[in-house]
Amino acid sequence: MVRLICCFFAEDTGIFSRVRLFTDTIEQMSVQDASNTHEVIREIFRAMNKKDLDRIEAKLPRWADAFPYVNGGLLSDSVDVPKFSRIARFYLLHIDNLEASIKDSCI
Repeated sequence: MVRLICCFFAEDTGIFSRVRLFTDTIEQMSVQDASNTHEVIREIFRAMNKKDLDRIEAKLPRWADAFPYVNGGLLSDSVDVPKFSRIARFYLLHIDNLEASIKDSCI
């Protein structure tokens, strides 16, 4: 969960190379029934744990290479990701909308 929160933080603060990189990658690379969502997220986390020099040897998918290396040990442990249900994938893809509606309701 902490890793997911950090990815959304990176999207909001411009740490990633483009806006919605994490969300758009999940949306484009995972199927609607969510059967591979955990695999897509695992590859993203694996990419973020690889320095530039180690990426070729790691045989990352080309789409995962867009994610920067994250130093600090957040991703150094196991990159096991739980399987997502279809509804969990839907909420994951729409977290930014939920965040905006929470902000609006607090104002």
